[in-house]
Amino acid sequence: MNHRTPLKIGLALLLAGTGTAFAAPNTFVTNALNAGAAEILLVQQAGDKFKQADMQTYVGVMVKDHTIFNEQLTELAKKHDIDVPVPPTRVIPSPAVAGKSPEASFAIGQVKVTQHLLDLYTAEANSNDDPDLKAFATAQLKDVQRHEKMATRLQKTYKK
Repeated sequence: MNHRTPLKIGLALLLAGTGTAFAAPNTFVTNALNAGAAEILLVQQAGDKFKQADMQTYVGVMVKDHTIFNEQLTELAKKHDIDVPVPPTRVIPSPAVAGKSPEASFAIGQVKVTQHLLDLYTAEANSNDDPDLKAFATAQLKDVQRHEKMATRLQKTYKK
């Protein structure tokens, strides 16, 4: 196992169940709810570890926004009789990237995660499967884009 394999494993656990097939509305619901719940757990772990103001701000925004997203999406799923997945109860954080600080490693992982979530929400916003899910994804895109910009800013701040 090389030094990059643990990072891939940690990200894979977070992104598990968030494949690229967006055809069925229930796939989006499952993927978005699982990713949102995992993201909350992951950033809460970071909030316990990192005390810098910008990290705490990021954690607060992510927890607040993903909690709201998941509550709204759960309501939509129930309205459409779509099964709501059992949220993960723990995630394994991505291990340190060789030569990078824990903050830099976290930021690198968050850029990847937020880009993946942006792809997920964009695909649903551009779909024609379900007007309610499309409207939900479209409404959240601005916040998901903001998350990606915030993660990129953290990555630039914590380069080493």
